[in-house]
Amino acid sequence: MTNYSHKIIIADSQFPVVETLKTLLGNDERYIISGVVNSKFELLKILEHELCGLLITDFNLVDYESIADLQKVKRTFIWRTIKQPAFLI
Repeated sequence: MTNYSHKIIIADSQFPVVETLKTLLGNDERYIISGVVNSKFELLKILEHELCGLLITDFNLVDYESIADLQKVKRTFIWRTIKQPAFLI
C-alpha cells in the first residue's frame, strides 16, 4: 500500500476511453478517480469542489471551443497538474 494516492478527474466524451481509464487506474492503489465528466461545464463545476492532482482530458472530444478554454482551466486551477495524453495503448 502506498502512502499517497493521486486524485484524478477524467474529462472525455468517449465511453470506451473513459471505461478503460477507470479500469486501469481504478485497479491501481496509487490512483483515486475523483470524477468523470464529458463537458466543459461539468469539468469547471467539479474542479470548483473537488481537489485533484491530475486532469486527463482530450481536447478534441470535450466541448472546448478553442485552446483558450483549456488555458482558462489551467489558469483558474493553476495548482493542479494538467496533462493531455496524445494516445492510449
